[in-house]
Amino acid sequence: MKRTAATLFFIALLTIIYTLAVPIVADTSGDTRIEYEEKTVLEGSPTGDYVVNVRAKPDAESAKVAKLAPGKTCTVHSKNSGWYYVEVDGVYGYIRMDLLTVSSRTITVEKVIITEDPLNASIKGFSVPYMIAPGADFTLSGTISSNIPIVEIRFTVYDVRQLKNETAVKVNYAHEQGVYGYDLKAMSNNKAFKNLVSGEKIARVTVRSANDEQLVAEKGFYVSGMCADAVSATSQCDISTSNGNVKAMLDDSYGTSWSPSSSSDFIKIRIPSSVDAGGLYMEFDKAPSKMLIEFYDRKGNIIEKIAEKNPSGLWNLYYELPEGLLGIKVYTYDRSNGVNKLRVYERGKVSPVVQQWAETPDRIDLMLFCAHMNDETLYFSGTLAKLSAEGKNVMVVYMTTDTRRKHAEALDCIWTAGCKVHPMFLNFMDYKVDSYSKAEWLWGKDETIHAIMSVLRKYKPLVVMTHDTEGEYGHNQHKMTSRYTIRCVEACANAKVDPESAKAYGVWEVPKLYVHLYDESKRLELNFNRGMEELHGFSPMQVAFISFDKHQSQIKRYSLKGDGVTYDCTWFSLYRSTVGDDVNKDSFFENLEKYYE
Repeated sequence: MKRTAATLFFIALLTIIYTLAVPIVADTSGDTRIEYEEKTVLEGSPTGDYVVNVRAKPDAESAKVAKLAPGKTCTVHSKNSGWYYVEVDGVYGYIRMDLLTVSSRTITVEKVIITEDPLNASIKGFSVPYMIAPGADFTLSGTISSNIPIVEIRFTVYDVRQLKNETAVKVNYAHEQGVYGYDLKAMSNNKAFKNLVSGEKIARVTVRSANDEQLVAEKGFYVSGMCADAVSATSQCDISTSNGNVKAMLDDSYGTSWSPSSSSDFIKIRIPSSVDAGGLYMEFDKAPSKMLIEFYDRKGNIIEKIAEKNPSGLWNLYYELPEGLLGIKVYTYDRSNGVNKLRVYERGKVSPVVQQWAETPDRIDLMLFCAHMNDETLYFSGTLAKLSAEGKNVMVVYMTTDTRRKHAEALDCIWTAGCKVHPMFLNFMDYKVDSYSKAEWLWGKDETIHAIMSVLRKYKPLVVMTHDTEGEYGHNQHKMTSRYTIRCVEACANAKVDPESAKAYGVWEVPKLYVHLYDESKRLELNFNRGMEELHGFSPMQVAFISFDKHQSQIKRYSLKGDGVTYDCTWFSLYRSTVGDDVNKDSFFENLEKYYE
């Protein structure tokens, strides 16, 4: 069963050519004819004599995004586990099925067929905020032009997590008005945008003429805050365990998990015939070392088995599923390691936010050693996004352990940044101490050397990067991470230092080492604020801000500073090199060409 690395949720399309900013009336005469077609529509109205709330998710506790008054109707698009997915005045959401009376009717639509040239619309200066807070103002810019009269401009927000349109704002014109241009600024701060839920979005601008429709712009953006789970088919499946507590895997809490009472206990998933299951996703309390997964066809026969050994030490595992499944059985064996999340995804309906980590490669391009889960962004900003977008294998090594939620946030953060390589957690205690000597006592000198040396020698990175030797603001665990990383890099080729890891993995001479806030004369001159084509127009720093928002449990205590002043998170200097000094100073990988031949 092959795991694939998901791509970033950021999808953008930006076409820049000449446009008109205001409507222009022109001669619209031409050949016309009228045709009639029948169309069946589903409409819903409140069952009772009361206002019905429209929810952001199929959940009675989710946010209200709109209301449907008695006597009013909405358009019904689909059903989802006891809820209707509806559209009310351009706002998309969910209404509980028992609160809505749905009827279908066939309408005859008069369609005026106008003979005119094919639609050729374009947009100039299109932009949306790359990141907004829930309920914040939403300013649009961009001017649209068309070669033929426009009858509709539609701005749609697509929810990448739910794989559905979340809301839409549109303006309509009669063909005879002869409108050839439009300024998107007029749609700014529409009330529909106030109800956007947290998560990854795609803004789309569509132009419609009398006979044609054209997508003219598409760009990703992000609404900050605690994000909802990605849409899945889990609720449609019958999930059970041999020893109970199945709900612990299906809730959204990292404080609950299911674990086996014995090696024979299992998770059983029965998939209805109406669901074409394409993906199985599990999050564990820690990296599992042994697991058996059995896949059953609709006759109850085992069609495939996976004896998982998890050599990459993944905490979150995703499996592509064979076609025609009736059921799945999972044996996790380890009573000390729980499954805190299990999801089943339909084939072709897997959101890119669902983590699908690649197997860890034998060699890492850049290895970042940081003390805590959030330091990877606080002090190293857009490095992860920039290098991952350039195709480099980047591994983050966290020295300390923390709660399962913070582990989950760290994984969300670096996945959002575009890293395909799962991080390493060395699990040293995170405890604030008031002296460097106490930090050494807490972690242990020999233990720290062995842990760092083992990772260096196993994955043989070309470039290593770490904290300021003075711990940025004097943090003793930052100091220790930096100083022991430097020490291990300098001794990595010496088999007498930590002979245990040398015997297990061999020795390695790390070609380059960079240190945060080190000698400014050796500082790399990297631009993290320039948009990258590989990031679809986003800059690495913008991606860093979005990624850092995944640390929701810490967002009130810490904030990413992109000002180039406060513990400058773009300042990295060459500390040690076996391949010569940086001359161009525009890449971590200068002088490393021979390693890629």
